Amino acid sequence: MKKLILLFLAILMSKSLYVKAVDSLVWGMYCGECAESCATMYKIDSKSLKIDKSGDFLFDKPFNYVFKGSEASQDEQKKYEWLLKTDLPALKLNQMIFGEPDAYDQCGIYLDYSILNERYQVLIDPDKKPKLFKPLLEKLFMVEGL
Repeated sequence: MKKLILLFLAILMSKSLYVKAVDSLVWGMYCGECAESCATMYKIDSKSLKIDKSGDFLFDKPFNYVFKGSEASQDEQKKYEWLLKTDLPALKLNQMIFGEPDAYDQCGIYLDYSILNERYQVLIDPDKKPKLFKPLLEKLFMVEGL
């Protein structure tokens, strides 16, 4: 409870606060107009890495997306374990959009993470990455090769 109060006060006092207490992270790129693999999403938590290749992300409003992935290999999980130790911002708003993701065939980036059980969902225009997420996105999508 004390941690939640401190986190809440820090968010109120600043634009954002970077926290290393990530419970889980869902990420991926989505493209509204493509032939296949239009919205592959990944989810990592302390137990496993899962991959959702269903494309369900595109069938509803992005903030209504429900992850339905299957277990990834141990090698893939090891490749992404660093994400659970990454600094992520606790934002003032739980749902944010940066730029115009997937508005003009540049696709979009989806992040959905929780810090101390507080959920944050973010849509990002890859051409206008916000400074808050730029280091994470550059490292993450360099690993993925996107």
